[in-house]
Parts: sequence; structure tokens; C-alpha cells
Amino acid sequence: MLKNRGRMHIYADIKTGLFLGAEWSGPRAENIAHLLAWTYQQELTISRMLEIPFNHPVVEEELANAMQNAAPKLKVCL
Repeated sequence: MLKNRGRMHIYADIKTGLFLGAEWSGPRAENIAHLLAWTYQQELTISRMLEIPFNHPVVEEELANAMQNAAPKLKVCL
């Protein structure tokens, strides 16, 4: 049933690395939504988000993977 399939896009300010939002379609997206809402509310940067640990194995690890993919594209010192 495609349990391990989905897509996530992370949006961040290219100059500051500030997390601006995300889109997720896939399993347990509702579990990720509250984490992303807290992140937005706290005005965290992608580099700060990457410092937050994720348990293994969980679907939330894909959030960390998406941030790791976004980080090199930002024009901010990480």
C-alpha cells in the first residue's frame, strides 16, 4: 500500500536559512504537521532544525533528510 512513499518540499529563506514552510504528501503527514507548525512558530532556521534529534526508525527522519537536502542550497553559513 505504498507505506514508504511520499514527497516533501521544504521552503526556507535563501539568505537567512529561516524555515518558511513545507509540503508533505505521504504517510503520517499529520504527525509532521505539528512539528513543522512549532518550528515555524519558533522561527527556527534549517541549520537549527538539523540540530534537533529524531528517533530511529520513524517517518519523521524524512523531515531531517529534506532539511539536509535544502541546507546546501541556502546562502547562509551553517
